[in-house]
Amino acid sequence: MSINSPPDGSRRNSNTFSANEHEKIGDDDAKLGKKVLRRLLHLHKPETKILVLGCTAAAANGAILPVFGLMISTAIRTFYEPPHKLQKDSVFWAEMYVTLGVLSILIMPVQFSMFYMAGGKLIERIRALSFTQVVYQEIGWFDDPLNSRYLFFLLITPDEFHYLRAS
Repeated sequence: MSINSPPDGSRRNSNTFSANEHEKIGDDDAKLGKKVLRRLLHLHKPETKILVLGCTAAAANGAILPVFGLMISTAIRTFYEPPHKLQKDSVFWAEMYVTLGVLSILIMPVQFSMFYMAGGKLIERIRALSFTQVVYQEIGWFDDPLNSRYLFFLLITPDEFHYLRAS
């Protein structure tokens, strides 16, 4: 009897299902998708600040190309100006292009690193939750071939083939 099992010894809280039980549930895929998305958003709540910073960097990165197009269209006008103004404006636009390039080089790593950090923490949290769910299952749950240790390793670890060869 496990810690989470009821005192009368029933297996009501066991998460094992037969193939027919899934058909009886009949959850609509759209409803299930919304529930999964809602759960993922709830699990991502601690990284909200990181995600907002990543989304801001992604928006800035996405705005660079349209700004570049606008800058090119206005820079073309400088070719039709007098020579003294042409030299002054061409230096200005060259500095603007360099600034835009430096901004792009700085924004992209921020965007990627923020999303990598948030995703890594989410994966860590999901692995910890799935491990605790497996640990607190009843002993009979492990007798089912669908719940073998190999499938458990495949779900928990990224190096599943390494663990399969070792065991």
